[in-house]
Amino acid sequence: MGLESLEQLEQAMGQWRKTKKSRNTAIPTELLSQARRAAASFGVDVVRKALRIDRRHFEDVVPVTKRGRGRPPKKVKIPGYTKVEVPKPTLHQGFPIAEFESLCGSKLKIFSMTSETMALLSSLCGTGGLR
Repeated sequence: MGLESLEQLEQAMGQWRKTKKSRNTAIPTELLSQARRAAASFGVDVVRKALRIDRRHFEDVVPVTKRGRGRPPKKVKIPGYTKVEVPKPTLHQGFPIAEFESLCGSKLKIFSMTSETMALLSSLCGTGGLR
């Protein structure tokens, strides 16, 4: 479909507009199908502006990309869940350097000495809530 056929389609649409009886008259299916074919070649906006047709008539037309005719962009699938794998805790063969038990019976065993564990130990020993 060349530029002259787009002009011919524009003239045919103008002729139909002159002969239609009311404002609510539907566009003939032949003119609409030709307009959709033209939109697949030239782009929806070019044909829509040239023929003065509402965008809703071109909802199912494949868009024209910068590289020419193309496919619509693929939809990204969003997963319904996220799976997080947590590795099993390793068992220490050594003895704990500290062991705490709260009044309700929960126990805390510390196996390695780092600055974080030392800060935890000093804060726990200062509370007086553990035995």
